[in-house]
Amino acid sequence: MSVRNLLLFLILTSYCKLTLAQNSKLQLIDTIVIQSSKLPTKIIDQVYAVSTINVGEISSANQQVSLNEVINIVPGVFAMNNNNYAQGLRISIRGFGSRAAFGIRGIKLIVDGIPETTPDGQGQLDNLDLLTINRVEIIRGASALNYGNASGGVIQFLTDTNFDKNYIKAGLTFGSFGMQQYHFNSGLVVGNSKYSITGTHTNLGGYRIHNRYTSYKVNFKSTHTINKKSSINFIANYLTTPHSEDPGAVNLADATNQRTSARPQNITYDAGESISHLKLGSNYLLQINKKNALSINGYYTNRQYDGRLPFETNGWSSLSRQYLGQGTKYTITKSSIDAVVFGYEWAYQSDIRKRYDNQLGLKGQQTLDQVESFNSVGLYTTFMHSWGNWIINGGTRFDVNQLANTDKWMIDGDQSGQINLNKWSSSIGGNYSIKPTLRAYANISTSYETPSLNELSNNPINIGGFNLNLEPQESTNIEMGIRGVLADNISIDLAAFYCNTSSEIVPYELSQFPGKSFYRNAGTSRRLGIESSILWQICPTLSVKTGYTGGQYIYKSYLIDNISLEGNSLPGLPNHHGSIALTYQQPIGLMISGNFNFSGSMYAEDGNLTTIKPYQIANIKASYELKKGKLNFIPFLGVNNLFNTKYFDNIRINAFGNRYYETAAPTNIYAGIRFSY
Repeated sequence: MSVRNLLLFLILTSYCKLTLAQNSKLQLIDTIVIQSSKLPTKIIDQVYAVSTINVGEISSANQQVSLNEVINIVPGVFAMNNNNYAQGLRISIRGFGSRAAFGIRGIKLIVDGIPETTPDGQGQLDNLDLLTINRVEIIRGASALNYGNASGGVIQFLTDTNFDKNYIKAGLTFGSFGMQQYHFNSGLVVGNSKYSITGTHTNLGGYRIHNRYTSYKVNFKSTHTINKKSSINFIANYLTTPHSEDPGAVNLADATNQRTSARPQNITYDAGESISHLKLGSNYLLQINKKNALSINGYYTNRQYDGRLPFETNGWSSLSRQYLGQGTKYTITKSSIDAVVFGYEWAYQSDIRKRYDNQLGLKGQQTLDQVESFNSVGLYTTFMHSWGNWIINGGTRFDVNQLANTDKWMIDGDQSGQINLNKWSSSIGGNYSIKPTLRAYANISTSYETPSLNELSNNPINIGGFNLNLEPQESTNIEMGIRGVLADNISIDLAAFYCNTSSEIVPYELSQFPGKSFYRNAGTSRRLGIESSILWQICPTLSVKTGYTGGQYIYKSYLIDNISLEGNSLPGLPNHHGSIALTYQQPIGLMISGNFNFSGSMYAEDGNLTTIKPYQIANIKASYELKKGKLNFIPFLGVNNLFNTKYFDNIRINAFGNRYYETAAPTNIYAGIRFSY
């Protein structure tokens, strides 16, 4: 945004009366309770950096094809790969998760209290229906105390059950590059129970060649109030993706000459995937008395996957995955703040992994057959205690992680084996009340990430078995910040963080398997940065929200082929990025929102020889709510990449042959209508 435009904006909005009394948004900071903590606490009392997004307030004109539409305003969170659905959105929080070749790595994902992340730390969000999300909570820092393995940050999604009467909702959206989406949602209230069911079909032609995607999603949720002291809920969702094509990454010349181009080998070998995914879960809550409460959850997930990589030998992967778990926590509450929690979590994952040759997109001869498992048990205790103007929060946790592989193919000998990776985690922090609505906080915590089963099974030495040279990465994290209401109409969230990581897990490729990621450990790395989020409620109908992250992510020690990379930046992470969102919204009627996103330069590989240029993009969207009796209509329109910026939607880190680049779509539009009754 230029200085001239900023001044014009200030002049145009100066007539607004600056008063919070006319608007309740900033007052929520005193009342929002964070559910993603083991000790549910008001956000103002947290000793961690936490962000919340009330999705219902901003989603009326969203395209609903990428989670980045919702989270791009949150500082500390950086996302790439919005448009290659075979690889999935790559999210990092303070650098954790940036190495993911596909899906989400190193960040714990939770939906309605049920883990979406596998026990070994691999997360997927393809089965999450964005249209059902009511609120998102993001812990922007290490959370191993609460969630164990692969918790460099936490993202919890809370779906909507906040209705007290029956309803029906439906909608359709059409957009550029063959985008189509059809949605249906219904809610039913029966006595003390609520039921909701959602179905969504999405079809995308894709901007690039070989970029089609089709999915069908069904979500069910029920909540039941048993009596004044207890309640239970059930969730179930099913996803099928018949085909999701992967155009792959290309070199800079190909990306520049034809931005829609796919890697030729990806077309030849029909690179992509097909998926079916079923998830079941339940939460039971019992308020034994005023001071004691019990919470029990259980879940089961089955995922069937067929993936085709752009080469012949071992180029077809079939995975049958099941993971299940159960957790219990007991809370003893002395006051609204003072409490102690004791709990355990058990999770088990079984991957039946088979590989075949990829015969130009057809399944060829089998080359691998092994069963991999991850068995985890975590015991933890956390506490919160108030002392004058201080709130102290901390705890400790011990996780037993057992990884095993049973080789059923033995083409290169018996590669069966077992690894035990047991870890302690701890955290301690304080929150100081500067004034009732403004608090300072600080904490120190540890976290760890074991290699995932997929990372271990991508063995560069043998055809089967685990890569025994790959070790867990461990981190010590320090953060401090200030948050609250600075003035009647301005709220702030400022944070600084430092993280020291040993044995950083880094992806790379080999010439004989281009397009397939292998993994190795770096020595140590350092993450250091600041985060800023400001909400300015200019007047009851107009607000500005900003999010900014400035950081330095470097290798402190890293030796490859006797070449030291000490002082090099971690690839795939810009030193600064942020977003500015301006929203005009009437209680009933017109909503217009524009956002400006920017990213600094970054490197594509560990050697820091290839620089990815910075970019800035702007998006705008609008909706209008119409009421006619009990019917509610919302037509909407949006324009992405308003100024047709040429940038890269994803960077494949350390890719062989300098094939780092996946181009982003030019200016594109979408429009649709949603109605409810």
